[in-house]
Amino acid sequence: MTKKALLIGLNEYSGDISWLKGCVNDVVQVKGLLETHYGFSGDNIQTLTDSQATKAGILAGLDWLTTGEPGRRRPGVPLLRPRQPGGRQRR
Repeated sequence: MTKKALLIGLNEYSGDISWLKGCVNDVVQVKGLLETHYGFSGDNIQTLTDSQATKAGILAGLDWLTTGEPGRRRPGVPLLRPRQPGGRQRR
């Protein structure tokens, strides 16, 4: 099975939310890690950062990730979504 990854990082948000500083860099670092240590081909890694990470962009990325062809879900596709909370500290 071909290894595929969809990496999403948002430093910039709309509205009155403080921007983050390291999420886009995390995407770059994880992409390199997947290529060098886990055997992913760069062609099989999609990245969405900041303004690219729209609802439509994310849904298209998930479709690409879980299908071999448009509209055909690949059986047994493992999905992993590590979550990194947005840099806010609670006291």
